[in-house]
Amino acid sequence: MSKLIFWSLVCILIVLAGANKDNMDLESSIYEFEHYTEVRQGEWLNFLIEDFFRGMNWSFEYYRLFIHIVAYILIFSTANRFFGINYYSLVLYAIYPFTIDFIQTPNFCSMSLVVFSTRFLVDINTRNIIKFCIGILFAAGMHSMAYLYLGILVIIYFMRNKDIITLGKKMLWIGVFLGLLDRVLGFIFPMMRIVTQNDDRLSLYFGGYTNWGFIMYWGTQFLLWYMMKYIYINVQKFELKYNRTESIILKYIRVIYFITCFGLLLIPLVGYAGTMFRLVRNYYVLVYFAWAFYIKKYGNINDKVLFGISFFAFPIFMYAIESFDVHFFVMKIFDNNWILNSL
Repeated sequence: MSKLIFWSLVCILIVLAGANKDNMDLESSIYEFEHYTEVRQGEWLNFLIEDFFRGMNWSFEYYRLFIHIVAYILIFSTANRFFGINYYSLVLYAIYPFTIDFIQTPNFCSMSLVVFSTRFLVDINTRNIIKFCIGILFAAGMHSMAYLYLGILVIIYFMRNKDIITLGKKMLWIGVFLGLLDRVLGFIFPMMRIVTQNDDRLSLYFGGYTNWGFIMYWGTQFLLWYMMKYIYINVQKFELKYNRTESIILKYIRVIYFITCFGLLLIPLVGYAGTMFRLVRNYYVLVYFAWAFYIKKYGNINDKVLFGISFFAFPIFMYAIESFDVHFFVMKIFDNNWILNSL
């Protein structure tokens, strides 16, 4: 019964997002659907999916709904695999970044493939490394920036037997140093041209430095890392206290912690161009999974109060600072939906 209710709520998100017909990216998305070429941006998977729908004479609306159905299955099947049914994570996600994801369809689908691929990082072996790389290549086929997530594998592979808490602190200082350095030297843009196969949107993404707003985003990256460090340390203590062998849940929480460490290395990108924050936002949902699981399973009364307050405060705050225009579309989300309007 719990599974039925949970997936019914997921279906509501699918309908609200996948059948939405009024958002700031919709016009450009429709144009790309109708005029897409395989050469453009190297996003071959998006091209193949769109080409299939065009070949079947199915409209853009069905393409968009299909993308959201697949993406939500990939995301929440991954969450349920490790943490079980947890309504907290669904509420967290619905507040934010759902309000951004329903607009940026290709990036959202790319994010879902990245989330799904993280399951292969729990046990590092040749087969899982290949699976993870294939998953990231598919994610990059939807949005070319996903190639950067291959860096997660590099960090986990070489640092898995190190002191990972100290590793995170080093990543933080490296990220801040490179972020400040690039504001003087400007090496990020040419590097990204190579990584993304000269994506023609880079000039838009890197049109100029952010002002002081980058500090707020850097702080967010730090908070995500710190929260995962706290969760990992406390779950590990709990398991050791009861002489348990390392569970698959703890292994996956460690993977998420490594991902937040990788996110600290994205600090230079976020400082250079605010749109790069989507690379951080794409792993929000993973932190939410661990966060919600910790509150439900391990948190003491102080944790439940503190985490409970921040549980709502954090996503609402992020929605507020990143969604100055988006909230108008969110307010109309029920009115501008071709499925709901047809009922």
